[in-house]
Amino acid sequence: MDKYKETIELGHNEIPARLNLDTGEFLIASKAEKRGDDTLGPNPIKKFSKRNEMAWEVLESQTSNLEYAVANKLTRYLKMHTNSLDPLNNDTTLTTLSEEFGVSRKSISGVFDRLFRLGVYGKFELYEMNEKYKSYWIFNPYLTSNGKYTKKDVLGLFQNTLYAKI
Repeated sequence: MDKYKETIELGHNEIPARLNLDTGEFLIASKAEKRGDDTLGPNPIKKFSKRNEMAWEVLESQTSNLEYAVANKLTRYLKMHTNSLDPLNNDTTLTTLSEEFGVSRKSISGVFDRLFRLGVYGKFELYEMNEKYKSYWIFNPYLTSNGKYTKKDVLGLFQNTLYAKI
């Protein structure tokens, strides 16, 4: 594997990052890398992500600034190819959501209810054969999808939302 070193100039509000063109993995450099060490921190913030700007413009017109900001922050949780928002699910407490998204505990329930009603994300529950209960949330891939492709099953779940028509 070839390694390249290049010096770049950054503004006071910029940080270095790496993008793997093969996998689409996007990693923010750790403090060690900023010092010149050849390591990355463990927190990849986004993989290969596709965003439908027209759908986001419609969403912005339908939501408050707070709701729009929370929708944007939800994209940080997207799992590759499935758009799952794991670990977020129906069992996630309001306190946890409030802390994760920086929204008061009093307001967070209303924000997530509104985003759910708009089709920004879906809630799914099932019991498997061994009667193990599973609950998970999936972000609407017609707004943003994570991965070079999104499974057709996931696309089908959201095909009748407004954002799929855009």
